[in-house]
Amino acid sequence: MMIVFKFLTSLIFLIDDLTFLLYCEYEFHMTQSEAGMLFCGTALCLFTYGLFVSGFVIDKLGIKPSLNIGLSLYAIGKFILIFADSRVQLTIVMLTIIPLGISIIFPCLVLAVKRLSKENARP
Repeated sequence: MMIVFKFLTSLIFLIDDLTFLLYCEYEFHMTQSEAGMLFCGTALCLFTYGLFVSGFVIDKLGIKPSLNIGLSLYAIGKFILIFADSRVQLTIVMLTIIPLGISIIFPCLVLAVKRLSKENARP
């Protein structure tokens, strides 16, 4: 079950990543290297938030409230991207809101799946 979950989430992010690069190129007239560097910055922020922020939030609030916060942040970030009309707005959203939401969502989902599975299937 966990392998299928990880496969599907990685597939979703791969599709999202490819469309993000095209979105940056056509909507903001960025070169491929600029879009790639923005995406790399998003990945670095995701790593940093995952290391220092999201674990603390999940431990203090629990899985359900953290998942709600993470999904809300991710939805707000994607909604802002619909109406973003400058590179500054794009950069701010891609370096703050979206990676913070993702860094909270996926550990919560993994923990939730582990809690709902049987004891012998958890490892």
